[in-house]
Amino acid sequence: MCIRDRGGAPKFPQFPLLDFLLDEATARGADGAGSLDHAVAALLDGGLFDHLDGGIFRYCVDADWTVPHFEKMLADNAQLPGTLARFAEMADDGRRPVIERLLERTITGFLSRMQLPDGRYAASLDADTAGEEGATYLWTPDEVHSTLDEAGVESAAIDRFAGDYGLDRPANVEGRWHLAAAVRARRVADVRPLHERIRRPLIEARDRRPQPKRDDKALLGLNALLATGLMRAGNRLGRGDWFTMGIDLLDRLSPAGVAVADLPTGWLGERESVPAFLDDYAALLEAEAEAFFRDPDVDRLDRIESIVAVVVERFADESGAFRLSHAGHEAPVGSLVVFTDDAQPSGNAILADTLARLGYALGRSDWLALAEDILKAAGGSLERAAQVHPRLLAAVRRFHQPATLVVIKAEDMVPWQSAIEALRRRGVDVLALGHDDLLADKPLPTNGGGLAYVCRGTSCLPPESNPETLLSRFD
Repeated sequence: MCIRDRGGAPKFPQFPLLDFLLDEATARGADGAGSLDHAVAALLDGGLFDHLDGGIFRYCVDADWTVPHFEKMLADNAQLPGTLARFAEMADDGRRPVIERLLERTITGFLSRMQLPDGRYAASLDADTAGEEGATYLWTPDEVHSTLDEAGVESAAIDRFAGDYGLDRPANVEGRWHLAAAVRARRVADVRPLHERIRRPLIEARDRRPQPKRDDKALLGLNALLATGLMRAGNRLGRGDWFTMGIDLLDRLSPAGVAVADLPTGWLGERESVPAFLDDYAALLEAEAEAFFRDPDVDRLDRIESIVAVVVERFADESGAFRLSHAGHEAPVGSLVVFTDDAQPSGNAILADTLARLGYALGRSDWLALAEDILKAAGGSLERAAQVHPRLLAAVRRFHQPATLVVIKAEDMVPWQSAIEALRRRGVDVLALGHDDLLADKPLPTNGGGLAYVCRGTSCLPPESNPETLLSRFD
């Protein structure tokens, strides 16, 4: 991730690291201004981001985030919505409308192209088109000018766009131009998404070109990461449509009629691949937890119980952590225990974080014990190279400094809805329950009103009966 200076090349987006830095900023009461803001702006304003269709490319081959390797992978783009939405809500400095607009472009553009007929999402788009890397994405100034001129864009606006995106400078890719802001914003609030009158004619022209091939494998773990990202972005930014997309995807990955133990690691059309690996189940557990905190029903909890049971039964290692694969895979990595993050977080890190989150919320000491065992097993690896374990470091913090949870018990949630939405936008977990099937130790009021319990770890404050007073506790 680019922090303050440009550093070397190549430059990869590192979402687990960026998420960890957001954790650290939040823990210190900071809003992400300065270096962190610059890092996110670099991700969005340069050549890594596709300014016409949204989404990010795999990495940049140069030091200043201009020229990408043109492959687009679901692994990166699945994490984009949740991370950006979280950063958007850290400050009211103009960053939110920029991020929401670019996420909208990504979700309605790139991600819609990646969606398969069964509702899941493909693994990647190739970098090459007809054997030439980036051919679909590159332009000449004459092509841009003629395309926009034919669309009725005035000359002054065309010239301004050409200057803003470096088309009046030397070519950046073998005699042609990849679109990247010529002068980069240092704050996300100063990033200027392309106006539709410029973007639409260009993307329509680009769509008429030969297109890169799509890898139509739908991978369970990557799709689960995307489901989580969409749900988190929906909660943070008040976009119910994005949250619904995430829930719909999750329920396609793990349908009610299919046993969790029978899930494959992926699908190609109707054909299933080998059984799911640890990282697949970890990502699925995190997605199910995200859905549960929005709609805490017993059936969802049963699904979560099943995932945990499969993980413990098939992947447990004597160290207390979990192996990447199990005996049924007949894989040479069968005994491998991984704690480090790559393009996506490690399965053990996701498990520790999610089990702790659920364990504290539901009073499940067994899940807290599993999380603690993972963290203890990872101790040596953390000591040797802490910097390659950002998600695990975040899990350590949240295990020892649990996040705030609000449990609301009320038969009628309407009076509480505004408070619930406001808290979720701030990243506070809220369990809104109209029954005592869960958390019976916090009983449903019998007087027709409601009670809210503000809890941290295993301790809760006295209940609050007024939604406005509840919100004031977070000011």
